[in-house]
Amino acid sequence: MTIYVYDEPYIRFGAEDYDPENIQNLYSHLTNNAIGKNSDLFECSEMKGNMWEIGQFAENLQVKFILDKFNF
Repeated sequence: MTIYVYDEPYIRFGAEDYDPENIQNLYSHLTNNAIGKNSDLFECSEMKGNMWEIGQFAENLQVKFILDKFNF
């Protein structure tokens, strides 16, 4: 068994946009890369591996929503 311990958390995203009309699409709501990598859109994502480090997520929130603070 291999255990990975990260100093900084990361966030995973689905490989495809969620569509409530298509709940059978595993790629839109499962974030495991073992599943997502099979999506035709996996490599098209602007996020490498459909993941962000928490700092990238915080920066995006600050830019998109003009947040003053986001501490970790």
